[in-house]
Amino acid sequence: MREILPEELSDFSECFLTGTAVEVTPVAEVGDYRFTPGALSLDMMETYGKLVRGQTVGQAFAMVSSGNAELGLVALSQTVQLADNAGGSSWQVPSDLYSPIRQDAVLLERASSNEAARAFLAYLRSEKGRATIAQFGYETD
Repeated sequence: MREILPEELSDFSECFLTGTAVEVTPVAEVGDYRFTPGALSLDMMETYGKLVRGQTVGQAFAMVSSGNAELGLVALSQTVQLADNAGGSSWQVPSDLYSPIRQDAVLLERASSNEAARAFLAYLRSEKGRATIAQFGYETD
C-alpha cells in the first residue's frame, strides 16, 4: 500500500474506499475533483456483497446454505448437520491457526434444586453427552 498524492487525483476515473466498516464505498468528490462510480467500483461492490457478511455465524450459515452467498466462514457444527445432503465443499481451519474458544457449563446456585438443570449438566458430563458434543466437531476435556 502506498500514499496517494493529491496531484494524482486528476488521473483517476473512479475513486472508492474499502474496509470492513465501509465495505466498498464510491467517493463522489475529493476537494475540486469529482468522480462517478464506474464499472470497477460497481463490480467490486457487487462482488464484495456476494462474499461478505452475516451479522452472526448463524446468519452467515443461512446465507451460504441457502445459496445466497457463495462462501462463508461458519461453525463446523453447522456443516456437520448438513454433511449428508449438502453440496459444495468445506475446509476445516487447522487448530494451530487460532486460539481455542473454551466454553463451560455451570449450574447456578439458584438453580441447584432444579432437576432439569441438574439432569442436563449430568448429561453433558456423561459419555453419551460427550459423544454428542464430539459428533458436532467440538472437543471436550
